[in-house]
Amino acid sequence: MIAARSCLRGSRLVLQLADRGCRQTFTRPSQVSVVRCFRWSPINFTSMRTRFGRSQAKARADEAAPEMALDTGRMAVAAAAVIGLGGLCYYGLSMVPSSTDAMSAIDRATVWPDYVRQRVKMTYAYLAGGAAIAAGTAVSLSRSPAFCRAMVQSGWIAPITMMLFSMGAGFVCQLVPYPATGISTKHLAWAVFSASIGGMLMPVCLLGGPILTRAALYTGGIVGSLSAVAISAPSDKFLNWGGPLAIGLGVVVVSSLGSMFLSPASRLGSGMAAISLYGGLLLFSGFLLYDTQLVIRRAELHPAPGYYPPERLYGGLPVQQGQIIKPFDPIN
Repeated sequence: MIAARSCLRGSRLVLQLADRGCRQTFTRPSQVSVVRCFRWSPINFTSMRTRFGRSQAKARADEAAPEMALDTGRMAVAAAAVIGLGGLCYYGLSMVPSSTDAMSAIDRATVWPDYVRQRVKMTYAYLAGGAAIAAGTAVSLSRSPAFCRAMVQSGWIAPITMMLFSMGAGFVCQLVPYPATGISTKHLAWAVFSASIGGMLMPVCLLGGPILTRAALYTGGIVGSLSAVAISAPSDKFLNWGGPLAIGLGVVVVSSLGSMFLSPASRLGSGMAAISLYGGLLLFSGFLLYDTQLVIRRAELHPAPGYYPPERLYGGLPVQQGQIIKPFDPIN
């Protein structure tokens, strides 16, 4: 009896001490701010979770590899193009011309009279103005729902109508003579023709801003580089390309018309589409070289402005009547 009571008192004392310790532990504010976790088992590299994470990292690396390869290829092509164009320009400027006709435009520009310089400046000013009018018209018409609906939903009727209208405006612009001073019907026809070109290019604006920006940068680079080659080359190098360029233009036109009616999945249709695309790019690059030297040659060979008196033979008989030379036309 006495032993049982003593054991009960001892157990009560132990319980009281344990209860007091637990209360102090849970009521006292904790001073530990960092909890560390220790791994007692080694990492299993063959587990499903490890292999899945490894495969995801490899997939991300594989996705980035083609982009890096593409960027590297573009940089290599751009560097090769710059080196090639620089070499052509250096070759044209460093060679010793055998005659005056073989001199480059840069060499002849040092002895140009003022009216020749003015003609070349006016020609490129009208070119830049026409491009600005076409771009502004295309952007404005792309924001018109009625015009977009007419161009997209009418099939071939609206594009063919715009093409015929553009051809008619260009024909009228070439027929009207350039005025000596002021603004005349020639400038109005030129503005209408440039606006019609913008109407034909309006569907391109629906593709989006980044594509248009890239196309504008590529076009500016191609035009600038080929113009630099043309003005640094001898003056008669590209002027002899008129016949081959005319033949190539006929081939590209026929290929473009054929690709409109043939399926691009067929061999003949795909071939015509390729000729129309890549052949057109190559052809109009040649036309740019040819036209650059042709503009300079026309500005040089056109007579100086002024009145030309009649020539006379013996006895005072006139050979030809006196005449005023027509002004130089920088638009055509």
